[in-house]
Amino acid sequence: MSRGAPGEGVLRLALGAVALAGLGVAGYLTAVRASGGDPACVVGGGCTTVQESEYAELAGVPVAVLGLLAYGALLVAAILPGPLGRALGLFLAAARARVAATREGTARRSAPGPSATGPSPGSSR
Repeated sequence: MSRGAPGEGVLRLALGAVALAGLGVAGYLTAVRASGGDPACVVGGGCTTVQESEYAELAGVPVAVLGLLAYGALLVAAILPGPLGRALGLFLAAARARVAATREGTARRSAPGPSATGPSPGSSR
């Protein structure tokens, strides 16, 4: 280990703290969605718009529920000792990257093209 680099114990504590915070937020959003209420926005606005958008679900499952599962698994990864915890953390990171890439591809395919929005800036039309 190089000097000044945090040890695995420190990283696991940080992962556990992030997982607990994520569980809190995802749990709140899941409860708000189940009750049909409007989520509170700490900064800005538009939380209700986001909660009701087409991107609030993935394969029919609310993203907040998926967040509960993912943050719960991260907490387990932070608690599990040795290689098993590390392997679970690596698997979750890879799964998260795959979901993000899938959602990005879906968003790009559903975005209107230049013909739907008019000529692009600098075009001769």
